[in-house]
Amino acid sequence: MGDLAGPALAAATRKAGVHVEYRAVPTARSTQLARNVASGKECIPALLVLAAALEFLGTYTPAAGPTRRC
Repeated sequence: MGDLAGPALAAATRKAGVHVEYRAVPTARSTQLARNVASGKECIPALLVLAAALEFLGTYTPAAGPTRRC
C-alpha cells in the first residue's frame, strides 16, 4: 500500500475501534523465512503476507494481565 496509505489506513481502522498494527515491507530475511515454510507454488503477494506474519510472530510478546474475551 505504500509508506503513506498503509499507516493512514491503520490509523483510520484503529479510530473505528479495530486493533491493527502497520507492518513495513518485509525484509529479505523475513521473505526467506516465508520461502522456507512455503511449498513454492504461492504467488509473491502471498509470500510477502506470510513473511510479515512470521516477522510479527517472531517479535510478538503477549501483554501482561487478564485476557479479554469477545
